[in-house]
Amino acid sequence: MKRLFLFVLFFLFCFSLFSADQTDERVMKVLNSLGFSYDIDSDNDFRLILDVGSGRTQLIFINSGTNTSRSQEIREVWSMAAKYPGSVPQAAAQTVLLDSYDKIIGSWYAIESSGNYILIFCAKIPADADSTYVNAAIQAVARGADSMENILTDGADEY
Repeated sequence: MKRLFLFVLFFLFCFSLFSADQTDERVMKVLNSLGFSYDIDSDNDFRLILDVGSGRTQLIFINSGTNTSRSQEIREVWSMAAKYPGSVPQAAAQTVLLDSYDKIIGSWYAIESSGNYILIFCAKIPADADSTYVNAAIQAVARGADSMENILTDGADEY
């Protein structure tokens, strides 16, 4: 019984060490090769601030966590464009839906957080994408989200 207890204790200790470090090294390697400055948030996701011109910047997230669909590991590259209390106004929803049609990389979705709805532009890419692919996704998300933020918020640059 004592051995079992020690084994379980050891397993939990090892698991806690593994869980604390979930930053995906593949993303770090690609971002470093591209020369991006970034930091890592409390969820172990990568945060980049890109200069998108005209004195504007855009906050981009690259998730360390991935999802799998039909044996393909997928990662999200995303950015926020606007936040609304209660619900997304119909005009804003229609604007992002129409904008999604014109996008080659990425699409729009909304999430609810603490009673607010946040419009997010997101590219879902292979988790092991090379630097060219990751850079294309970062640029598309930065420009897509910033352009929409500019439209929906009358020029604000919060994100």
